[in-house]
Amino acid sequence: MADVFVNTLPPRDLLSLQRDLLDLVDQLNTELNTRFVVLDGVAVGTSQTPVAHGLGAVPTFVTVRKFADARVWESQAADANLLYLRASVAVTVSVKAER
Repeated sequence: MADVFVNTLPPRDLLSLQRDLLDLVDQLNTELNTRFVVLDGVAVGTSQTPVAHGLGAVPTFVTVRKFADARVWESQAADANLLYLRASVAVTVSVKAER
């Protein structure tokens, strides 16, 4: 004998279902968008420069793209809010941080 499913929930209108679906899509987009962040035009100096990444977690991978002849390195371990960069000369970089 086959199982029979009986819907005991009250019927929902299409607009209510659409709102719920849009809420779910927004939640998924938020989750996907916070897996990585790209920061363009980040000025890094010769002393430690804190850079807010906005991931809400310690990045597991950071890529720095420089547009000048300079060395750029992490001057301190990143935390859940900031990256800490330093350069051999003042330079503007693009940073991609991933969690």
